[in-house]
Amino acid sequence: MARTATLHGKRVRPRLSNDQKEERRARQMKLADDIAGARRAYAQEARDIAQNHGRSLNWTRVQLLLKSQNLCNCRCINSWNAFISSKLREANAGRDRGDRVKLTQFMARNKDDLLVTYKNLTPTQQEAYNTEVQVARDTKVRVVHSNPKAVSHTVTAAFANMDREVTLLFSLTCSHLDYNVSGLPCARKLV
Repeated sequence: MARTATLHGKRVRPRLSNDQKEERRARQMKLADDIAGARRAYAQEARDIAQNHGRSLNWTRVQLLLKSQNLCNCRCINSWNAFISSKLREANAGRDRGDRVKLTQFMARNKDDLLVTYKNLTPTQQEAYNTEVQVARDTKVRVVHSNPKAVSHTVTAAFANMDREVTLLFSLTCSHLDYNVSGLPCARKLV
């Protein structure tokens, strides 16, 4: 899309249509799904290698240079947090964005009722809340943002290397050519 200038030199892009938004969202989701699938496959392969050869998962992960959270989830699921988020979702069901109850307000109003209800939960009900959170974690699309400064340095270095290579090639192969005022090669006049 072409950029357009507005007042005060601020550049903006024209708004995307709904079809364009859907197309971009679909492409993003497909890319994220493919990446997540590859990560899961590599994580499972590392687990299989560790199990087959009697090595620890950490050792295998270091050998494969796969240090990701997909192999070892350090954060445990808290059934209290899952219970509270579920109850908050129920309280906000059917409400518009601006009318939803915030977590702090919800906890202040319903603290005693929530504590009593949570204490009466059976272990299977708590496990159901934990499973719900685990499913949500597995289906969540993780987007990794690149570091723009690092990308800029990489691109600058690549162009500097290309410039050196071109200069070297010109010096080796174009010794029979003369350079005009602009620095571009032109053929020598044969007299």
